Amino acid sequence: MASDADGATDPLVRLADILAEATGGARPTALELAELLWLARRLEPEPEEPANRATRSESGIGDARRKDPPRPAQPEPPAPSPAGDHSPSPPAPTAPAALPRQPRVPLHLPAHSEGSGPPHTALRAPAPPMLRHPLGLQRALRPLKLRTDAPTGHRLDERATADRIARLGAAPEWWLPVLRPARERWLRLNLVHDTGPTMPVWRPLVRELHTALAQSGVFRTVTLAPLEPDGTVHGAHAPTDGRTVTLVISDCMGPQWRPGPAGARWEATLRRWSHRAPVAVVQPLPEHLWRDTALPAEPGLLTALGPAAPTATLTFAPYDADRAPYTEHGAVTLPVMEPDPGWLASWAGLVASPGGGAFPGSVALVGRPPDPAARTDLSRLSPEELVLRFRSASSREAFRLAGHLALGRADLPVMRLVQRAVEPVPRPQHLAEVILSGLLAAAPGPPGSYVFRPGVRDLLLRSLPRSSRVATAELLARVGALIESGPGRRPVSSGR
Repeated sequence: MASDADGATDPLVRLADILAEATGGARPTALELAELLWLARRLEPEPEEPANRATRSESGIGDARRKDPPRPAQPEPPAPSPAGDHSPSPPAPTAPAALPRQPRVPLHLPAHSEGSGPPHTALRAPAPPMLRHPLGLQRALRPLKLRTDAPTGHRLDERATADRIARLGAAPEWWLPVLRPARERWLRLNLVHDTGPTMPVWRPLVRELHTALAQSGVFRTVTLAPLEPDGTVHGAHAPTDGRTVTLVISDCMGPQWRPGPAGARWEATLRRWSHRAPVAVVQPLPEHLWRDTALPAEPGLLTALGPAAPTATLTFAPYDADRAPYTEHGAVTLPVMEPDPGWLASWAGLVASPGGGAFPGSVALVGRPPDPAARTDLSRLSPEELVLRFRSASSREAFRLAGHLALGRADLPVMRLVQRAVEPVPRPQHLAEVILSGLLAAAPGPPGSYVFRPGVRDLLLRSLPRSSRVATAELLARVGALIESGPGRRPVSSGR
């Protein structure tokens, strides 16, 4: 342009011309140009050295026209332009600086007193699945994958329709279809999950089990219903048609499993369901820990009268022939099983059995009066007695895990992360052994907040094979590596 020769072109006018040339459209208005410059100012990187800032302000907008690849920045200022050309010459662009690496987040033990020490922030760490064999569990339910006539709807029987047409030989206007009742899946499932104070550790298991059962294609519908600590259930289908089964996911440690108003309310619900449809308890704890719960079970053989027979009509023969029959005090026999393909395969065979066959399983009594001598009052035990009792009754993995958990916070997300750092293949049953051992007490805060009972932490730290200082350093290093690992994460608390 003529104005370029005189060197009097306004930089804003030149910027508008460049934007119009780049977009192939009209020049931006003054308001659009002002908004563009305001946005560009907000998107600028961190402030640079004064010399670099001055070089960029002198260069004007010449960098917008350059197409050359970037070269390292020169320390000298750009050479002056030839005589007669007063337009600013673009300097050599600076090489893009490498992005600074994010600093590692320091991890440390919590402060002994409230309000002291650095604050905490939320991190995300890997959380391994609790359901180890979901595909095997789905295959174990195949005996229940049956279809039956639906109460409404019809389907076309093509073979019978073609046979009728061939036999009658009538004109097409007299052809009549042969209709059959529509087919649908046999059973509907009520998946009742306990929401008691000890169940937060099993929430991932409830979610994974619900997903596996819903995706198995076995049941017509899968309804997830919570069992409240007061003994009430919301959202479950009433088992009145003989085509509904109920699975209760619970560790049987909540107040609704013990004597009291909540226990009486839940027992009445179980009795009503057991006289109408199959009901079973999915116990996430391993079988050797069932004796410490409010619903101890005994192994034996179960026999049903027919398909989907009500639980109250089952016949149970314990393996121990010297024991009394399991019908004392008018109690109802309730099958109990682990979330394992072997256990569910036996239960599925029992539900689908036409009658007469015996299936192995474990049964608990609903309505049996509690035995005061069967359960120890842990609140009266000293720290030494608590640790010795836990060491004699727990698994080796659970006792080793308890020693490492004593190094940090007793919150459930932190305990899961520590277990993942300690065990190559973490089992949720080991963590549940620690939580239900009596070594921990519920603490104020979100569900899953615990504290060690007085004196227990020091005794557990002594059980570690190395000094607590070396064990702490190794544990924090493993935890830090887990936090930096890949997907499938859960939030945990950590020092920052």
